[in-house]
Amino acid sequence: MIKLIFPNPAKLKEVGIIPVSVVALRWTTDHPASHYGLGVLLRKYGSEIVDGASFRAARDNFGAVIVTDMSRGKICGALGVPQDEPGIVDGVITPMRYAEDHDLSRQYVHEMIQTGKLPAQKIGENWFIKNNLTYPEKNV
Repeated sequence: MIKLIFPNPAKLKEVGIIPVSVVALRWTTDHPASHYGLGVLLRKYGSEIVDGASFRAARDNFGAVIVTDMSRGKICGALGVPQDEPGIVDGVITPMRYAEDHDLSRQYVHEMIQTGKLPAQKIGENWFIKNNLTYPEKNV
């Protein structure tokens, strides 16, 4: 999972861009622009490359953040940016994925987030859970 999150889509509309809150991305090494196996980031259903310059422009002008369950190294390598580049949140999964991975209902996961039993981070309108947590027992 790799997502480009725009926390405030209304800012996009102000400058004439179609307002979106989430753009799904994919990482691949099967692209002519991928050098030395670093890979590239593409829009999930297209061939448009997201590089370091376009990410920085989205981050600096619209507050965009990349969230991913992949390693920071792969994302930074594909963007051509340093490992400490701001605006990249790695090691997170969506609540839906957490529910599927741990055989829990989505409602139960949402309740755990709301009550603070499951640490999560809200970015824009989306919640993300750290992928390296010690998981609570299932609600039977």
